[in-house]
Amino acid sequence: MIRLYWVTKTQAVVKTLGVASSIAIFLAGGLLKFEPTVWVSRPFHDIVAFNQEWAWLMIPIFATLGSGAALYKAQFGTKSNWVNITQVLEEYKKALFDDRPECKNDGAYHHRVTLYKYTSFRVALCKYPLTGWVVPVARTKHSSLSRIPRYRVPKKDRDKAEGVAGAAYANNTMVPAYDLPIITKSSSDAERAKYSKFGQVSLDWIEKRLKKKKCDIRALTGIPVEVKGEPWGVVVVDSRRPEQIITAEELKDNGHYSSLANMLSKLLEN
Repeated sequence: MIRLYWVTKTQAVVKTLGVASSIAIFLAGGLLKFEPTVWVSRPFHDIVAFNQEWAWLMIPIFATLGSGAALYKAQFGTKSNWVNITQVLEEYKKALFDDRPECKNDGAYHHRVTLYKYTSFRVALCKYPLTGWVVPVARTKHSSLSRIPRYRVPKKDRDKAEGVAGAAYANNTMVPAYDLPIITKSSSDAERAKYSKFGQVSLDWIEKRLKKKKCDIRALTGIPVEVKGEPWGVVVVDSRRPEQIITAEELKDNGHYSSLANMLSKLLEN
């Protein structure tokens, strides 16, 4: 899922839940010090009596809700952090494409940068949900509705990792694919085989994509992402242009890309 979209949609609810749970625990604990008989007003008498009877259940429930809100925030991060992460991806895109004269008139979605995170399992109705996966968490010009592919990275056989995203994570190295053919329903078997081989996806994967839209991505590059020196995920750059996006030497020697990588790593620590 695109984290910025979901955090934006849920942060108010999560914040309210956390604050309300803390207040409820404070009030329930405080009311335990009072006896119902000291209250003259009937409504307050009933509230205290109810609290005396059910505090043993309410306090753990509110504590669980508060812990759940804190865990959600720790897992998904904050809106401001994901805004910054998305901005770093936009800077990647600008450095790779926007400053090239030949890309000046290209559409906004002709070149994209997507951040994938590795997870040991996937909560979805799919084959092999308990094997490793890289799943999208941020994208330039992000959309909550677009279906961004997920790729398998089998924990016990990483040679079977799918796509440049899976291969880049599995091998912890940059993986390029370029000069790919545009695949439509009328494409030949040879064109499909070429896309499958160099895009590192199966023919079944291609057929599933064709049910939704054509495969018009002609070049991709998977770049490993580390956080605190450990593999975290992958940045995947894709383009509708067939030329190789960037070489390993350019990525290594260009200080701007190194700065962006370091910035992204620092943001992901939080």
